[in-house]
Amino acid sequence: MVDIGVDVFDRPQRLRIDAADAGRSWSKRRHLGGVTVQLVSGYRSLEYQGRFNSGNVESGKSIDEILTRIAAPGYSEHQGGCAVDVASPGVGSVNRDV
Repeated sequence: MVDIGVDVFDRPQRLRIDAADAGRSWSKRRHLGGVTVQLVSGYRSLEYQGRFNSGNVESGKSIDEILTRIAAPGYSEHQGGCAVDVASPGVGSVNRDV
């Protein structure tokens, strides 16, 4: 895992080396297209994913609703350091600080 910077919540984020390399390549292309994209989340531990999902349950969402947008603990590509969540200014994110 390598550091990839901080997210919109100012939390340090990490990814696998190959995923970070792909992300840098993608980031260069999006800049050329004039798209503003912000990092929302990268690697998430199993424990973090569980807290993240529990927080959504506590907010009143059903498990079925949550699982349409967020992987269950143990099934998220974030846990392998292979995925990021991104947002654009003015567009809401499914992630909130846990």
